[in-house]
Amino acid sequence: MAGRVPATHDFARSQTAETRNRLRGGSWINDARNTRSACRNDTIGFRCAPARTRAGQPPERAPACRATARPAVTRVIDRRRHPLADGVPPAWATEWGQDRHGVHAAFAINGATQRMRWIQPGRFQMGSPPKEPGAWDDEGPRHTVSIQQGFWLADTACTEALWQAVTGTPPDRPRGPGFPVTGVSWHDAKAFIGQANAASPDLRLALPTEAQWEYACRADTETPYNFGNDISKDLVRYDSRAPVPVGSLPANEWGLREMHGNVWEWCEDHWHPSYEGAPDDGSAWLDAHPDGAALRVLRGGSWINVARDVRSAYRYGSDPTDRSGDIGFRCARVQ
Repeated sequence: MAGRVPATHDFARSQTAETRNRLRGGSWINDARNTRSACRNDTIGFRCAPARTRAGQPPERAPACRATARPAVTRVIDRRRHPLADGVPPAWATEWGQDRHGVHAAFAINGATQRMRWIQPGRFQMGSPPKEPGAWDDEGPRHTVSIQQGFWLADTACTEALWQAVTGTPPDRPRGPGFPVTGVSWHDAKAFIGQANAASPDLRLALPTEAQWEYACRADTETPYNFGNDISKDLVRYDSRAPVPVGSLPANEWGLREMHGNVWEWCEDHWHPSYEGAPDDGSAWLDAHPDGAALRVLRGGSWINVARDVRSAYRYGSDPTDRSGDIGFRCARVQ
């Protein structure tokens, strides 16, 4: 734990024993064992008491206490197994915590920080639902995929700041540190990941598989977009003249930003024109003996695309040397 940045305020378990204040009494979340007289816990509220006074002096009137509203929690993350469940953050994490979207941790390289979101294992229907408006033939057949292993996924596309911190070179199409890096080929993205892992060996970054990408994008939804059926420029950067900085638009239910539009994102998989024969375990679909120029998968669409082409199920294949100006990437990390 030495040298780590302190944990964020919303995940008290990740703090060291030396920095915790004493908390007693338990809460409505706790079971009987953790509300005993002797139990000390980390679920936070408070109770007021009068200050002590010197003998012979009247006690000072204590100021009125105003209760602070507890942040709304939509689900209790700690009831499921995840990498922070025991209160010990990953070795690569410089900060960590949880919020209504779930568990998160961040890494830093040369002063640039990237937050990662924990994606729980689970099962989903991959591809377009029957009769989805705007669906393409290559989005089927729809099939069940079981993500066997939880994984970390960057909450945003890689920024220009992170790109320069890792590679030591500015992006070819600079817009600003907070913008997604663009003009990045699949080979460039893989080289970046290799450099990042060399700088911090515990990271073990990778590109997400196509199944991981769609699973995380959908976040338990089956609608064309992870927020519903109808698209809006308040929610997605599409059919526009330029990208927006990462984190500009609302997150999905799992805390991921700009999964629809803004920039295309590379996946690990080779391109296949349908899901016939696709893996059902969330692994990358790689050909045994691919041509060196075999196409790779792109997901998410970009600020240039129309609404039809930024849906959760939309997919595209491109040459791994493609450095089009609206292509970026997002990092993943498998536990």
